[in-house]
Amino acid sequence: MDRGDAMSRLMLFASNLQVAQQLSEVQTSLAGLSGNVEVVVSSAKRTIVIPKDMEKHILAVSREMCIESARTVFKDMHIELLPKIKARALEEKWAPETAFLPKGKGISAIKVQANGARETVRRFILLSILPSGPTSKNLNQFAVSMIQKFHTDIQTPVTEQFLQRMAAMRDYARGKTGQEQFAFPLEDDIESLDSPDPSQTPTSTPSAPKVDPKQAEKANDAFWVGFEKYLKERRATAKNTPGGWAGFLRDLVAAETGAEEDQALHSFGFQPVNRDLEASASTSRLVSTLGFH
Repeated sequence: MDRGDAMSRLMLFASNLQVAQQLSEVQTSLAGLSGNVEVVVSSAKRTIVIPKDMEKHILAVSREMCIESARTVFKDMHIELLPKIKARALEEKWAPETAFLPKGKGISAIKVQANGARETVRRFILLSILPSGPTSKNLNQFAVSMIQKFHTDIQTPVTEQFLQRMAAMRDYARGKTGQEQFAFPLEDDIESLDSPDPSQTPTSTPSAPKVDPKQAEKANDAFWVGFEKYLKERRATAKNTPGGWAGFLRDLVAAETGAEEDQALHSFGFQPVNRDLEASASTSRLVSTLGFH
């Protein structure tokens, strides 16, 4: 190797070494910058305050979703809620984009309000099937009340599909006969549930027992996961029957309303006419379990 060739190689090596050193410095700088960005984002998340208007909007939308006639997902419906709430929140300037990053306060608010909506609807379903008392309702009254309390447009008519979904909810609830399903005071929310205003603050009577929030959340999750399973299994079974899924739902309504009431539904626009037929055997077991006479 001559002297010129050696010098050329030495200069190339030195140049590559310099480039490598500069690249290392850039990477170190970028790492520090990334850390600073994370600190800024984390700080921004902590300073975000979700306004009451946004919470009320999430709750209203969540409640309406719970009573949709074709809904099959309940426990994880916050995933479907996220893009809807985010778009509205940015439009109304309720919260910045960072509120909807992972573990952001916007996502947390969606989960909390969706869970609260499911819990309120669950209570209303269970209390409506008791054979007596201020919250007891026949199917027609129940359907009308569900729209008045949980639909964003209380003038929405009770359709045949909606009545069938309400009948399915009650049929499922009648099979949940254990005391654990009533993981809330039975006296609780009677006034607020019977009020036209779904945003009214729930009240409890002095005699109402205290309920462990974790127990209530567990019962709430189990109820809606169970209802998802109920819909899936009943639909699969109905495929093998002459009437199919539609026939199964019609039978549920007929079992609650009776032939004469079923005719009245079509003649008088779903107006409440008579009380329900005798409580089913499962409801009787529920009443016995809870100590009602």
